[in-house]
Amino acid sequence: MHLSQSIVHPSRIAVAGRIPQSFIDDLLARTDLVELIRSRVRLKKAGKNYSGLCPFHDEKSPSFSVIQDKQFYYCFGCGASGNAVSFLMDYERLEFVDAIEDLAHQSGLEVPREEGSQQHDQGHQPLYNALELSKRFYQAQLSRHDEGKRGIEYLKQRGLSGEIARDFALGYSLEGWDNLIKAIKPHSSIQQMEQAGLVINKEGTDRFYDRFRGRIMFPIRNHRGRVIAFGGRILGDGKPKYLNSPETPVFQKGNELYGLYEAKKANRSLEELLIVEGYMDVVALFQLGIPRAVATLGTACTRDHAKKLFRAVNRLVFCFDGDDAGRNAAWRALENILPELHDGRQAHFMFLDQGEDPDTLVRKIGKEAFEQEIKQSRSLVDYLFEALSQQTDINSMDGRARLSELAKPLIAKVPGQVLKQLMLEKLSQMVGITTEKLERAIQQKPADLGYGKRGGSQYDQYGSSKSAIPTRSQNADYPDHYFEVPPATDDYPGQAFDPSVPAASVKIPRGAIRSALQSLLQKPELALQLTDTKFLELLLQHPGCQLLDELIQQFHNQPAISLPSLIEQWRGRSEAPLLMQLSARSPLLPENDPSVEFRDAIQQLHQQALDAQTEQLLQLSRSRPLQDNERILLKQLLENRASRG
Repeated sequence: MHLSQSIVHPSRIAVAGRIPQSFIDDLLARTDLVELIRSRVRLKKAGKNYSGLCPFHDEKSPSFSVIQDKQFYYCFGCGASGNAVSFLMDYERLEFVDAIEDLAHQSGLEVPREEGSQQHDQGHQPLYNALELSKRFYQAQLSRHDEGKRGIEYLKQRGLSGEIARDFALGYSLEGWDNLIKAIKPHSSIQQMEQAGLVINKEGTDRFYDRFRGRIMFPIRNHRGRVIAFGGRILGDGKPKYLNSPETPVFQKGNELYGLYEAKKANRSLEELLIVEGYMDVVALFQLGIPRAVATLGTACTRDHAKKLFRAVNRLVFCFDGDDAGRNAAWRALENILPELHDGRQAHFMFLDQGEDPDTLVRKIGKEAFEQEIKQSRSLVDYLFEALSQQTDINSMDGRARLSELAKPLIAKVPGQVLKQLMLEKLSQMVGITTEKLERAIQQKPADLGYGKRGGSQYDQYGSSKSAIPTRSQNADYPDHYFEVPPATDDYPGQAFDPSVPAASVKIPRGAIRSALQSLLQKPELALQLTDTKFLELLLQHPGCQLLDELIQQFHNQPAISLPSLIEQWRGRSEAPLLMQLSARSPLLPENDPSVEFRDAIQQLHQQALDAQTEQLLQLSRSRPLQDNERILLKQLLENRASRG
């Protein structure tokens, strides 16, 4: 039998492209958010809204509110908020496209795709087909080819059953140079195989050979279960021990995690993930009844990994070797986890003795004892201060000052306000400085102390990770606004938006700007009352003024926009949490029409703008003589101020 006859050609699945924003808006308008949430969370009628215990944090008194007429939810306890899409993403831990498809299915709709994106994805479909064919070929060789018996023996030695090998689709790549090419060439071109990372072009020739030879094969799946790459473990003493697929149009190793798809599939209510160092660790732990292990793909944990991990669960436990390499990897993970530590999220670290693997430790001490080790693992905060303390003498003043300087930029990365405060309190106890002084120091731009650079510490080969911004071609399912990139600064490189993570919220004190925003969110058509917003340019230094100006312009263009659609369009912006918070609160004067509040707020802002202009001219007059038109304007402004008393 020809090798290619031992595999089955995969069926052609529907091509996915970018989802039009107009469809998302229509879908949100059709969805009854109360019914969607009530099917998962117990809700009680509370006036014209509904309330219940928040599904996103532990609480005893209900602070979770579903506002029916606006079709969005808000928790006054933890700040969780959003529309039907964000609820499904957070509650069911779905990707954006999966949430859209779930809602569309409930409404009996087909999800349309934009033509340009379909063409793009059709370009990727042959790669998925080649990878799927390769997976089936490798599986067939493990179970049917004489050479595959070596692989079966190795897997048995590691304690893996045929069932677990099937669940992870483990396979074997034969020793020859072109076995895979011969097997799948009738269905995939050599160029597609090369693009998928399956074959290598012999330099200076038009000849190709299989990338993976004589290895146990581990298919790497994306969140939908599609094979996007492979990892191969050599049998024998050859090098390298582990070989991964190169980066391809469908695989970026800094974004993917081995075993995450399987962990989600095995655990309907996944609460914790154990991050280990290798493919075999993941599979072996599943075999031993710990089906929540994942591994990075030959790289340290990146910021994108952290985002993906926290999208799946709120508690992470990193399990590394206790040697220098393991601790280096742990420190790199810590640095990249910090910016994702919103309140309610946890990260812990455990280190294994030299020569120990997670599965060998489980077999030695038993599953229950290993689970206890996980529970007793060191918190990120404890590990951070322990590691930093080893670089300083905290018994000396210089050492405590050094500890403070090392810790401040790391604490500054933490977005969770409660966790940040707890870290400041711990640092305060260690260095003898009040938390207030430390907080003020953190708000200043930290000096470059060389930490994380060559020669800086025992962890210095791992500097801060700067994640690549995903391109539109890599994320064709997402609508355009999902790729707006905030301006970069020295302290925080620009990142593409990740829908799973709430942005740091803008804070606006009570006053005219906040009142105007709240009124606009209640009644967007109020924006049409303003034909000129130039006066706001004089107030741009006021928190929220630029947001107000931008919203007014948006509502001029979309006066009938619904709140769920607005939330979608602002998703990922730093102002989004504030907009949802303001939308959740009733008007300050419930008996009044929002237009009254809006008119009063705009009048106050007009006066503030006039006062700002007056101060500008007065300051100018102290530095040079005013021109005639400036003197006339200043006189008018002062008269206006006097008339107001």
